[in-house]
Amino acid sequence: MANPVKMITFDVTNTILRVLGGVGQQYAQISKLYGVELDPVKINQAFKTHWARQNQQHPNFGAEENMASHHWWQDLVKKTFVDAGYQGNDSTISTIFTHLYIHFGTSNGWEVLPGADQTLQNLKNSGVKLGVISNFDERLETILNKIALKHHFDFVISSKEFKIAKPDVRIFQEALRLGECPACQSLHVGDHFHNDYCGAREAGLTGVLYRKDMNNLPQEVDKHYVVSNLDELSRYLK
Repeated sequence: MANPVKMITFDVTNTILRVLGGVGQQYAQISKLYGVELDPVKINQAFKTHWARQNQQHPNFGAEENMASHHWWQDLVKKTFVDAGYQGNDSTISTIFTHLYIHFGTSNGWEVLPGADQTLQNLKNSGVKLGVISNFDERLETILNKIALKHHFDFVISSKEFKIAKPDVRIFQEALRLGECPACQSLHVGDHFHNDYCGAREAGLTGVLYRKDMNNLPQEVDKHYVVSNLDELSRYLK
């Protein structure tokens, strides 16, 4: 980069955090507490299908419709369970959902990706401002606090609370405003090609794609701006 990096923003899911054991495993374990046994693999498959549909029908956790996140997730979980083979009553699935919603609002449902905590600390020690730009609901800041990562960040933007999601340039512009940093000195890191890499670049930031698998990268990606480990971000500070 021609200009020194003064701010780095991060996506959250599958960039610094991931669901502990995967969605299927977590959902299956909690549903079993209520006498419901479902195949984690089928749950995963159903979740991916209905996650995509829910985001298409009610983008950004229903923010534009003023839909409560709780309702958005309840609808998704019910459809996921039914598609995975659940044949019980609505009362039981509502009870399971309430448990899941509370569970994923704490640190219990998540794990920090290896090296993320130390990388964030190293970047913070170098004097770089750090922020979060994530397509996430309003539980995000609480989760980051409970999993002991919040202290690394100067600001946290959840798309649901901001009512605008990545890749819209306005959410990146809000980060520049909060960080008081020009786009030419800002870098955004995330695992999603369209939302993170392209969205950041459209807003004038340097987009960095985080990928463990360096094969089958989109042709449009500049490989200089792809990292497989977060500690590689230090090279952009030199």
